[in-house]
Amino acid sequence: MRSARLLQIFAACALCAASSTAQAPTAERSTGQVETAVEPAPPPPPTRLALPADKPALIQDGKVSAAATAHFVLTTPAGRMIEIRINSSDSAAAMSVFRGDRAEAEPGTARAEGAVGWISGTEQGGDLRIVVWTTTRAESPFKLLVRVHPPEPAEGSGSAEK
Repeated sequence: MRSARLLQIFAACALCAASSTAQAPTAERSTGQVETAVEPAPPPPPTRLALPADKPALIQDGKVSAAATAHFVLTTPAGRMIEIRINSSDSAAAMSVFRGDRAEAEPGTARAEGAVGWISGTEQGGDLRIVVWTTTRAESPFKLLVRVHPPEPAEGSGSAEK
């Protein structure tokens, strides 16, 4: 009789173990409802920025929120200074700037630094990736200003002040 009871207990334990491994929840709330992990949606493809042929600057409007960042790509000319500024009425929009396919943001523009302006030379030209994000949870409208400064005159050329 004792061995029959042990078999019943063993069978019940095996049944419990089999059912618990078949339905492994990722999270459980106090209500007993099972919640599965949801992957965030991938960001939309970046907006390609193009400077007008007759102007050295452009302004791009957009909106960001805690759930949605804005991504831009600008192909820069070689040997120029590029200035990028972000402006938002609530002062909550900030940006990170990346050269080419680099994963590390340009100095001073990492997410922890909350950059609102960046200027740098483009010795070789190429793509700059600009990611605009918000420092708050609310939606934040912004204006992105991109300006390409004229090249510096070569040494020995141009006029000198007397």
